[in-house]
Formats: sequence, C-alpha cells, structure tokens
Amino acid sequence: MPSLVEIQYNPYLPQVNILIDGKQPADFSRLIQYSDEDIWMWASEISYALYAEIRDEYNLCFVGNDFDAEIVKKICEDDEHCVGFRKKEFVVADSIQERMVKLNQLIKKIGVTTYDRTVIDAQFYISSNLQYLVEKIKSIDINNLFCSVRVQIIGNNLRYEESDNSILFIVTDSNEDGEKLICDHDLEYSAYVIVLGDKTQITKVTNKGIFIETNKEEYLDTIFRCFLQRPLAIALRRCVDSIHSGNKVRKELAKIISIEPVVNISVASEVEVGRSVKLDVSFEPDIGSFSNFIYRIRNPNIASCDGLNLYGLKEGMSVLEVYKQGDSKPLFVKNFKVHKRNRITKLLFSDDSLLLGIGDSKQIKLDYYPVDADNRNQIIWKSSDESIVSVNQTGMITAKASGKCRIICTAENISSQCICSVLPYMEELIFDTGENGCIKLSPMQEYALPYTCIPEECIDRKLTILSSNNNVVNVVKETLYAKNKGSAKITIKNESGSISRTLDVVVDRHASKEKKDSFFRKLFS
Repeated sequence: MPSLVEIQYNPYLPQVNILIDGKQPADFSRLIQYSDEDIWMWASEISYALYAEIRDEYNLCFVGNDFDAEIVKKICEDDEHCVGFRKKEFVVADSIQERMVKLNQLIKKIGVTTYDRTVIDAQFYISSNLQYLVEKIKSIDINNLFCSVRVQIIGNNLRYEESDNSILFIVTDSNEDGEKLICDHDLEYSAYVIVLGDKTQITKVTNKGIFIETNKEEYLDTIFRCFLQRPLAIALRRCVDSIHSGNKVRKELAKIISIEPVVNISVASEVEVGRSVKLDVSFEPDIGSFSNFIYRIRNPNIASCDGLNLYGLKEGMSVLEVYKQGDSKPLFVKNFKVHKRNRITKLLFSDDSLLLGIGDSKQIKLDYYPVDADNRNQIIWKSSDESIVSVNQTGMITAKASGKCRIICTAENISSQCICSVLPYMEELIFDTGENGCIKLSPMQEYALPYTCIPEECIDRKLTILSSNNNVVNVVKETLYAKNKGSAKITIKNESGSISRTLDVVVDRHASKEKKDSFFRKLFS
C-alpha cells in the first residue's frame, strides 16, 4: 500500500512540515534540511528525497496556496513513484493580498516608523519577437508601506545581476528559448520563465526556473501571480521580522503570517499531588476544538497531561511541552511544580442556626481540621444576603434587617454554613386593662393578660411578669390568679428589658359570680 506523504508549506516564515504516514522524518533524514527553506530551493529535489526516504510509491497531500500547489503537483506528475496528489487549504486561508492589507493596517495603527521596506528589482528579459509587451510590463506598479517593485528591462547585452532583492523574468514564446537563457546565467534563485502559449499552466520545474505557459490575454496576471508567490511573500516576511514591539503587537504579527490559528495556552505554575489544574487552550481565529497536539511531560512520574488537565502525581519539578503533530519544536513550554498540601478537610460551626435582633453583632465560632492546615488563613466568609446579615472576614456578623439568610464559610473546595434569622426588637407593648388602667378580679378568678406587641414578631417578645403580693395575686406564665381580697402591682418586662409596664390589680368579693363559677368549673373539671 502506498505511503501517505503530507507536506505543509508556509511561505511567510518559511516553514516546511513533512509527515510520512503521520510521522515526522528522523533527525538524520535528508528531508529535515528543507524544514526552513523556500519552495524554490527544494521543489526540484523533493521527489528524489521522498523516494530515498520511502523506497516505495506514495500519495502526496500538499497543504499550501494555489501557486505552490501547482508547482508540487507538476513535480508529482513527473515522478513515477507518486501515484496520487491532492491539495488542502490552509486552516487560515487568507490570501497574501489580505495579509498585506492587514500588515499595512497594523503599521498605521501602532505608528511604528522603523521597519524593513523592501525594494524589489524585477528584471525582465523579453524575446525580440515579443518586444510589443515591453510598455505594458514597464507599467507594472506595486507599491505599499513595506515594499515596492522596480521594473527594469534587460537586453541581450545586459546581464542579469542577482541579489537577495532581485527576481528574473524571462518572457518568451518557447520553452527551449527559456531553457537556453537561464542556462546562460548562474542563478541561486529560480527564475520565472513566462512562455506565451495557448493556456495557463506550469509546464516544468527545475533548480533554475519555474516554467509557466500563459495565453496572451493572461500574461500580466501570470506575472503578478509570480510576484505574489515569491518576492512579495519575502517582503512581507522581512517587514514582520523587523517590527519590534510589545507582546500584543507580536501576537498580531504572528496572526498575519500564520497559516494556522495562533494557539494560546496557559496553565498554573503549581499543581497539588492528587489534584489537577485546567489547561486553557484558545485559538485566534477561533476554530472550536483542535486535537492535533501532542502533550509531553519530561518527568512522567511527576505529573501527567491529557490535553485538558495537568495532574499532579508526585512531589517535584517538571516541564510541560506541547507540540503540534509533526513539529520537532514545541509551541509551548511550561515549568511547573507538584507539591503536597495539608489543606483543611472539615469546617464546623459551633451553631447550626442563629437568631439575632436588628443591629446585633456576633462573632461566629468556627472550628477547622486539621488545626495546622496550610490554608487556615485563607478561609472566606460570605452572607447569602448582605441586606439581611453582613459578615466580615473574621466571622463577625451584623444583623441589618428582618429575614433569613445563610452564613457560608469556605476553605478552597471545603465549605460549611449556618442559618441566620433576624427579627426586630419590640417597640411598644400595649395592654387592654379596661377603665382607669386597673384590673378588678374576684377571689379565685383567673385572668389572661390581654396585650399587643409592636411589631408582632420580635426577638424579645417573651415577657417576665411579677406580682408585688403573691397572696393577693399570683402569676403563672401570662395568667393572673386572684387569691385573696386586696391589691397588688403587676410588673411586666420584655426579654431585652427595653420596655417595662406596671398594672394595678384589685381583688374584691364583689366580682361577678359568672367569672367565679367559671374558675371553679375549670379547677374541678
């Protein structure tokens, strides 16, 4: 079964990632030398290098832009060992024109004035029978903030002067003529041989030139595509590399030249033995989930990672590395520590429920175990309703309004709570004692004191009732029992002592027989 070869080429770095059946070539493989080379440096050699590696037939999947894909496709067509070819788009499929616009906008936005601006020397050799094209080719105008193109027409007597910023175009009407002309030059970089013909296609790729057939109506478009494929990509790359600014700007620059979403990974520097911390992975632009990552722990006995969480296994130091599949260099490295904790395991309130009056303050007693826990000073107090009861971080609570809420105490993931009820204090105590505020009873008569509390529900509603003479009037709870003729004073206080009332009681033999009979009926029933 043929092997599957995947070549991913980013022309803006440059960067080449090669996978053979999902695995990266060994460090000593000839293919590794192409990892940071432009396509015109390895295109004519790649088929030989792949066969030397595989020694068998292969299918090739190329991840790149359209122009580069056409080059690789032509190489595959000419290679008897390549039995299939397909192209995949970049995940971030912005064209170079879109990337140039973004770079221009960023330069204007950040206001940098120091960066590389490349002047590209485009030198054209035009066959004698195609001289009518000269004026249109001279009119080629490419100019922006980070690069410009200078067009020069060279004749038979003017040799091409190659430099890092130069590019050679040979415009002819035959492949033979083009091959002869590039052989006359000692070229380090591939020339573009534009051959006027019937249709537009790449016809040949050598170590000295890329041969492109084009019809007469599309030759200028073809030349412009050549500019986009190499010189403008290089100018874009140089400008990005020359801009030095803060982390935020560097991230924006990285997005401009990236063919995949920029990956942002963050994780805590410490993890507890037996616990885990979450790995936060995000992408710009956001593509949802992306599973093409390999997570490695340098000391796997210290910790483990499943791509979602980092788990602490044993005390010690280690390093987390995150790789994109097929990459030899990690895209994220993080030193971390695994430590053992003596954390709080139990929190106990001294009371499950509390009752306070409005305005009261109380220090809540809280016990924790173990008593020497390392997070004992990190206990957090909270009220479920601050409008009813507030609490500070020492456990002092203050009642503010009537109602019920919870006081919650938390130590990391351990918590406990108690219920706190708040009632108002009594404002007024009213007795219905009849005429002249004096209560008249007959001997052996019982009398339940009629009273009203304002407010009705209050924390100090319980009354203390005392008689000045128990031989005349005895008090049981809130009921008066008349015993003998005479008078007594009844003193009533609420539980808080904030309100006190005094009532006069007279016991007289002339009390109504109906009330007396009622008393005896109850007594002997």
